[in-house]
Amino acid sequence: MSRFCWDNLRGFCSILAEERGARPLDFSGGEGPCPFCPGNEDMTPPEIMRMGEPWRVRVFPNKYPATDRHEVIVDSPLHGVSLSDLSADDLTLAIGAWRERVSDAYLLDRIRYVSLFHNHGMTAGASRKHIHTQLIGLPFVPPAIEREMRFYAEGKCPVEEAAGSGHVFHEEKGLTAFCPAVSRFPYEVWITSAEHRGLLPEDPLPLALVLKRVLLGIKSLLSDPDYNLIIKTVPGRWHWRAEIIPRTGFLAGFELDTGCHILSVAPEHAARELRGAIERQIL
Repeated sequence: MSRFCWDNLRGFCSILAEERGARPLDFSGGEGPCPFCPGNEDMTPPEIMRMGEPWRVRVFPNKYPATDRHEVIVDSPLHGVSLSDLSADDLTLAIGAWRERVSDAYLLDRIRYVSLFHNHGMTAGASRKHIHTQLIGLPFVPPAIEREMRFYAEGKCPVEEAAGSGHVFHEEKGLTAFCPAVSRFPYEVWITSAEHRGLLPEDPLPLALVLKRVLLGIKSLLSDPDYNLIIKTVPGRWHWRAEIIPRTGFLAGFELDTGCHILSVAPEHAARELRGAIERQIL
C-alpha cells in the first residue's frame, strides 16, 4: 500500500510505493511477451474499459500502482508505434479515452487531483515499449497545482498569460501551440485552447490533429527524442493544457539544488525551428 510522506520544510510529497520496484523493464534487454499486445489480455489486471471490437484502446488498473487509482491506457494495439505514428482517427479515440477516464476519476470524493501523462522512451520514464498513457489519482492537490489555483481565485488565468507572452508557432482549429517565454527545458511546448475550460474538450479531434502535428515536428527536428506529455486538467476554475517536454538533457546538480533551469536553446529560437518543421509537413 502506498504511503504519502510530506516534507513541510521544502514543500513536497514523496509517495512510497515499493511494489513499483518489481516492474519489468522492456529496456533492460530481457524483453518477453508484451502484456499490452492483443492476445495477451490475460497478462494484465481485469480491464476497466475498451474502445472498439477488436479493441483499439484498452484500459486496466496498473499492476504496480503508485496510488489506489492508477490506470494504464493502452493507446493502440500496435506494438512499437508512438503517438505521432497514430492516424488522426486512432489518436482521437485515445484522447477520448483519456478524457473519459480523467472525468470519471474526478467524480470520486477522495480524488483531489488527477495526473495524466505519457512517457515516450526510457529516459522519459517508460518501462514498456508498447504505447500507453497513465492516470494517477491523488487524495491531495499538489503544491504546484495549488499555486496555480490561487491565480484563478484572484480572477487571473496563468495559461492565458503564458500563451500571451509565449512564442506561438502553430494555431489550428481553435488551439494554440507555443514555447513558454520562461521555459524549463529546451523545446518545451504547451498546447491549449482559446476557450477557457477545465477539462479536455468534448470533441478530441482538434487536439488530436494539433498534437500529432507538433509531435511530428519535434520528431523530425530532434531525431525522435524521448519525451513526456502531461495533460493538466482540473474541473471548474482552470484552463487545461498539454505540456510536451523533450528529454534532450538531464537535471543536474545545479537544477536539483536551486530549482533553476539552464536553457541551451532560447524559447523563441525553438519556436521558430518548430514552425519550420511543421511548415515542411504541410508542404
